[in-house]
Amino acid sequence: MPLRLRSDLAISLLANTISLTPGTVSTFVSADRRSLVIHTLHTTSPEKLIADIRERYEQPLLEALD
Repeated sequence: MPLRLRSDLAISLLANTISLTPGTVSTFVSADRRSLVIHTLHTTSPEKLIADIRERYEQPLLEALD
């Protein structure tokens, strides 16, 4: 998933939140901190999953921390 977050704290909070969501786990942050690899169960649309994560978790973190 391409990341809009830039701070280490915000990325860490997003990765942990994703891992706490049933059926998902964040597995890797790229060295340049621009993408996050997410493993999911029962996902039929990766694009929808990314849109949901952005809306529910990334946007509020952007507003609060970045």
